[in-house]
Order: sequence, then C-alpha cells, then structure tokens
Amino acid sequence: MCGIVGAVSNIAGDDIAPHILKGLSILEYRGYDSAGLAVSTSHGIRCVKVVGKIKALEAEALAHQVAGRVGIGHTRWATHGEPSVQNAHPIENSHLFLVHNGIIENYAAIKQMLQAKGHKFKGDTDTEVIAALIKDHLDDGQKALDAVRSAVNQCHGSYAILVMLKSAPEQIIGYRHGAPLLLGISEDRHYFGSDAGMLAEFVLQVVDLDDGELAVITAGSDYAVYDANTGAKVTRQGRSVSKMDAASKGQYAHYMLKEIHEQEDVVLKCLSKSYDAHTRTIFPELDDINWEKVSKIRLLACGTSRIAAEVAKHWLEKYTKVAAEVEIASEFRYRTPVIHNDELFVFISQSGETADTLAALKYVRQIAPKNKTLAIVNAVGSTIARGVNHIIPIHAGVEIGVASTKAFTATLTVFILLAFKIAAAKGLMSASEVKKRIDILHNFASHIQNALSLELHISAFCSEIDVDKILYIGRALSHPLAMEGALKMKELSYIPSEGVAAGELKHGPIALVDERTLIVAIAPYDELFLKTAANIQEVVARKGKVLLLSNEKGAEELRSVCHDVLILPESNDFTMALLYAIPLQLLAYYTALHRGNDVDQPRNLAKSVTVE
Repeated sequence: MCGIVGAVSNIAGDDIAPHILKGLSILEYRGYDSAGLAVSTSHGIRCVKVVGKIKALEAEALAHQVAGRVGIGHTRWATHGEPSVQNAHPIENSHLFLVHNGIIENYAAIKQMLQAKGHKFKGDTDTEVIAALIKDHLDDGQKALDAVRSAVNQCHGSYAILVMLKSAPEQIIGYRHGAPLLLGISEDRHYFGSDAGMLAEFVLQVVDLDDGELAVITAGSDYAVYDANTGAKVTRQGRSVSKMDAASKGQYAHYMLKEIHEQEDVVLKCLSKSYDAHTRTIFPELDDINWEKVSKIRLLACGTSRIAAEVAKHWLEKYTKVAAEVEIASEFRYRTPVIHNDELFVFISQSGETADTLAALKYVRQIAPKNKTLAIVNAVGSTIARGVNHIIPIHAGVEIGVASTKAFTATLTVFILLAFKIAAAKGLMSASEVKKRIDILHNFASHIQNALSLELHISAFCSEIDVDKILYIGRALSHPLAMEGALKMKELSYIPSEGVAAGELKHGPIALVDERTLIVAIAPYDELFLKTAANIQEVVARKGKVLLLSNEKGAEELRSVCHDVLILPESNDFTMALLYAIPLQLLAYYTALHRGNDVDQPRNLAKSVTVE
C-alpha cells in the first residue's frame, strides 16, 4: 500500500534525490495520501514532507535544496493517524529518520511502555513508535544494527522499514517482515524498494529479502544481509529484472482505459506463453502433479482475484470433475478447515504481495505442509510466488490502474487453460479437443474488439446515470461477473453497488429496487435466459431501470422492457466471461469519469494491499 524507496550512491558528488523521487512516482499506482523525502546533505539530513502528490514533494525538495548521496523516500496511505504532514514519513526523532510500510499490531503496548520511560510522541502513527523503540535501544548503548534488531524483534505485525541514523548518514538499514522489501544492486548505486518493477528502472539485478532479514547499504560500499534473530550474515544471490513495459499512458487519458484496450493482446500473450502448439502441452511445469489424486482444488484470494476464482470454480468442476472451493483469503485463517492431503491449494494475487493471501499461504504451510501449493500471479519474483511449489504467471504486464482490468482477464485465461490441462491429464479431454478449444480462444480474442466498440454507447449511457444504487444480477457464470461489475463500479464511482445471484433477488435485494435503482442484467441467451428474464420483469415492475448485457437474440427478447441494451457477440461457456467483463469495466470507468472521479487512483484504495 505505502511505497518505500531508499538509495545510496557510490559516486562522489552524486545527487540521489531525483532517483528517489522518480522511484516514488513509479510507486504512485499503489495509492497514497502523503509523501516525504530525507536526504543526507552537506548540512546534515534534510527532510521534506507534503500531503498530496509527488510533484508537490519535488517542488519542496527543490525549494529546500534537498540533495546528497544517501536518502529515503515514502508514499503513505494512512492506517494509523490521519493524512497530515506530521504523520507523513519519514518520521524523525533525535537519533534517526525512518519510513515504514505496514502495521505494527502491538504498537499500543510498546507506546505505553516507552511513555512510562519518559518518551514523548508528536503524532498518532505506529511508525513513530518503532522509531522511538530504536532510539530507546540506542540510548541504552546498543550499536546501530543491534538497536534495529532489538526493536524489530519486539514488534509484531506485517511491515517493512528503512532507517537512516543521524550518526551514520552514509548508511541505510532495511528490514522486512511480511511486507515487501527488496534490494536493487548496480555498480553506481544501491537501492531499497517495495517493488521489483520500480527497481528495474534503475538496476538490472535485485536481491529478494526473506521475512526476518535486515539489509544494510552504504555509500561507496557493498550491501550486506543479516538474520534479524541471530545477527548472522546471510548470503543472498541476485536475480535479473527488466524494465516495466507500461511506462506511459500513450494516447489514452488514463492507465485504466489503456489497460482495458490491451486485453486482446494480453489474452493472446497468455495463450502463447502457456500452450506449446508443437507438443500440444499446457503448463508443462505442472506435469509433476498427479492430477488423478487431486480430490479438491481450494482457491484462495481477495477482491477481483477472488471473483476470478469464482468464475474458475465453474470451469474446474465442469471440465475436470474435481471439487473446487473458493475461500476468502482474509477469512481462511480464522476457521479450522478440514483438509485432506490430496487437496491442491491455489493462491491468486496480481501483485503476489497481497497481505491476506500471503497470510493464508503461511497458514496452509503450517497446518498442511504436505499439500501441493500453486500461485497464479503477475509478479513472478513476489513473496507469494517464492513461497509455493508451483507458479503460473498470468503475463498481463504491469497494471497501473488501481481497479484491475487486464489482470482479471489474464487470470481467467490462465484458469481456462488450467481446466483444460487437468481434463487432458485425467483423460477427460483429448489433445485434439484441447487444441480445438485453444484455437477457439485464439480466434475469439478478436471479439474483445467488438466489445470495445461499445465504448461510445457506454460513455453516453454513463453520462446520464443518476441513481442512488446499482444492482448487478446474473446466474451461473454471470453471477461472479455481476460481482465483478459491482466491485468495479463501487471502487471507481462510489455509487453503492451489489452483485447478486438473480435467483436471490426475492430473498432480500429486491427490497432495494425503486425508480432510483439501476439494474445491470448479465443475461446471454442460453438455457438460463428465461429465468433471468423473469427477474428482469420483476424489477421493471418495481420501477427499476434495467441495462441489459446480452447477445442479439437476448436483446431482441427484452429490448422493449429495458432502459438500454448492450449487444455482445455470440460466446460459449469458456469465452463468455472474457467478453462480458469488458463492458462492465467500461461502465465503471465512464461512470466515474463523468462524475469527475480520479479513475486511476480512486479514493481510499491501494493497488497492492500489503497490510491486513
């Protein structure tokens, strides 16, 4: 959620501040409400902070001549304490400057202990508490690294920190426990960062830190990694990274709109990377799994990834004849689930750093260490990806918009292919049948352009939306799509929205329907169409306005009772979700746009949710 950047230069007279500011601007997509920068200058460590955007921080840094070889920066998304300059990071005390991403769960107890010892606190953040705790150990005579070690071993939670000591301004100490933090290494400069994609703008190699590890970078010197519990030095090898492939919005007004329009290419890339046409194999890296012995597939995720899992559940059960269960990752640890050794656990996370999904993975490793684990992620070097037995990348490329679009369709594509792979491995689908279906997917990808051709129609419709609430309804595969449409709409437009199984309308949600309600009905003409049509008639009778998403035949049947209709091409059970997701994304985008909202960075949301 917050973004962390730290950097030291090995070049005499170099100014690291522009590099840190550039890193922070790359991390803007994670969401933030304030930002700050501290740099070791010839006049001591200078710190500037703002409530607002990175451009305002750049202006402050220039005005206060913040320049030097060593520095730390931060974008803050408030968790403890309101957005303010005082609560913005870096946090300062008499010994140090500190930036922090995450939550210290026992900060109140630590604060009380420190107050009893005479410590005074200026703000309301848990960050100030950990800074004061390090100061306390320094006051007791501990050396810098030992003081940080002692402090982090007293703190509980999921977090990462960077520390600059006033007594050692050429050095930065970093620590991670649960929240992402990596080293970026080059000949001229070393970096800390929350995100490998950001570090790739500056270096060709990154070093992954594991939970419970400290790292130190010093101007003019090499990096070092330590175990925070024992203090022992740890050997960590680097891995190669490449630059982000989505550096600009190009011709588009927003990253989200660009990413919506990239979805045909993303689906085709996912197909080409995942299926070998010569050997007719899908995901050969999963060949060591004995699919005949997998009795259940448990899918764990949050947000849009969980909704993708709800769609996948239909495909997995239909094609593989294996039971599939979707779990809300943030709730999974608070149950005592009955788990069998032949269950496969699948963790879905675009960033690979989602805190609740990562916590669920750790819980599974603890209670079911013999079970196979699989991650479906966009970031292959992420913490979740490094913590499982198998990985499937979704190949979506960098997604900047907070509301997920192309990562959703890429995840769906991966799940379609996974269902086909398991079916083939179990003898339920021949190699020729698999190829036939993949050929259909290849050819169908062009229909995404047909869905995008509805853009002007959707924009015009959204410009007239004047409702208090929106219900999205659908049956079978259309139900999770209704959930996804509602999630996108509430994220971006801030209009209360709910995705409802159409058959559940009479069990409560229909009480919400009046003339100030929009109902978005997802109803392709199939074996369930007439049932959904009956639900549409029910809401029309209660003065609800209906927007219908259907194919030509469905539109013909219901056009007369609907406020408006979006007509989509013909589809089948494994292509429909890819197709109908597009207008749902455009509906949310244009509704938010016409309401004057920030589409790429909606209020109160972060792209990468790295705290629980």
